[in-house]
Amino acid sequence: MTNYIKFTKELINKTNNRPISIEVIANDDENCTRQGEILSKLSNNVYVKIPVIFTSGQSSKKTIQNLVDKNIKLNITAIFEKSQVKEILPILKDSKAILSIFSGRIFDIGIDAKNIFAKCQNIFTKTVIAGLYGPAAE
Repeated sequence: MTNYIKFTKELINKTNNRPISIEVIANDDENCTRQGEILSKLSNNVYVKIPVIFTSGQSSKKTIQNLVDKNIKLNITAIFEKSQVKEILPILKDSKAILSIFSGRIFDIGIDAKNIFAKCQNIFTKTVIAGLYGPAAE
């Protein structure tokens, strides 16, 4: 992770204090939490990017809860379903978080991402920013 941290610091220096999302590279609760803590300490403008589920299919809600409890800003990524949003919103409470819905990938598998995004949009709170990527953003 040493080279990753070095590269990340270089990116942060180029942002001029604008928000930047830096992703954890671990794939389990314990290591994602540890990496999230490390990444968050690099700068106040860092949002720690956490996938909503691990590659094993296990929810990352424990990691999200651990990092929210430490007041770490998050970007919850790889969201594909309304049920995922509903599962994590209670955990996020009043934290600063970005929810990244992968509409481009949803379109890629032949599903209309605009419908999914519309369903998610009406459950967002004022403290959550919906990050929308892909064709539906146009």
